Amino acid sequence: MSFVPKQAYSPNADLYEEIVGDSTSYIAEKFLELTQPLPPDAIIHDNGCGGGQVTEKIMGTQPPPTIQIEATDIDPTQIDNCTRAAAAAGWPVRVTEMAAESLDFADNAFTHSFSNLLLFATRNTGVDASKEIYRTLKPGGVAVATWWCSIPHQEIVKEVHYELRGPDVPLPHGMPDAWYKSEYLRSVVEKGGFQPEKIQMFTVDTFCNIPDLKRWVTILWSYIGCPANGWAPADEERWDEAIHTVIRRLEESPAYESKDNGGVLSMKANICIATK
Repeated sequence: MSFVPKQAYSPNADLYEEIVGDSTSYIAEKFLELTQPLPPDAIIHDNGCGGGQVTEKIMGTQPPPTIQIEATDIDPTQIDNCTRAAAAAGWPVRVTEMAAESLDFADNAFTHSFSNLLLFATRNTGVDASKEIYRTLKPGGVAVATWWCSIPHQEIVKEVHYELRGPDVPLPHGMPDAWYKSEYLRSVVEKGGFQPEKIQMFTVDTFCNIPDLKRWVTILWSYIGCPANGWAPADEERWDEAIHTVIRRLEESPAYESKDNGGVLSMKANICIATK
């Protein structure tokens, strides 16, 4: 078994939700403002649904009671989380474990397809999932895909990683810089089949409320602080140094506002809205 520092958290869907916090919900709120109102016959795909944040925001708009929602995700823990949330709130949604690159839906099934912070996490740089979005959307239907434009904490983690380990040790979870650009997200959607003239791009602000900064940074470092060749004993020895350095850099960042033991981290996201 490979070495893991004793301080590291084992990654899981619930800890991932702590990292992204309510930033995903803020993004969903923004793109729903750009695509409202939903018609009574709306059939919506919440693609890569996570814990149900997009569906929750949809229902918060008080849509017509006749809408239908299909929520899918590849992660069983997220499926369980979304299923529980749907049952508790009485949402008109069916939750199914499913890969975004091979959707088990008929052609032209949906009036709306929402993929919030999904495409980068799928195979073939998001193109296969984009093709499935296009295939399953009705003619005239609306697709939304989002991804980050600015992630200050990821860049800080990269800086600290190279400071502690040197410039020749790559991070496995580093996002290629191209993905920060709205043009790149647009290109992935175009490769899915959408016509350039039927695509609109927006950039919006979003926020992550962090109740406990030390815990949040510890989860973050556990997730994306592991070098490509795996953890080493030196990572355990320098764990506290890494955590304290990331915390200090965050507190010095103009994107972060301290509050009590935590704070608010500002980020930006690109929103792509495409019509089939």
